[in-house]
Amino acid sequence: YSFCQAIYVGQEIGWPVEESSNEISQKVKDIILQDCHIKIRIIGHELSISANTVSSIIHTVLMSKVNSQTGS
Repeated sequence: YSFCQAIYVGQEIGWPVEESSNEISQKVKDIILQDCHIKIRIIGHELSISANTVSSIIHTVLMSKVNSQTGS
């Protein structure tokens, strides 16, 4: 299916990355700390990852760190 192939126009364009590494998690955290009202889709666009991945990082990685620090 040709519509699934990446298109090259100076840089690769295709499906957003669906992986969450410590580096990406840290970048998400840094962006949120700079602007706590930023939208998930904007973070995803800035990091070239999907909004679902950003949401997953926030809820599983970052919120688990907050809960463990508060004793919940």
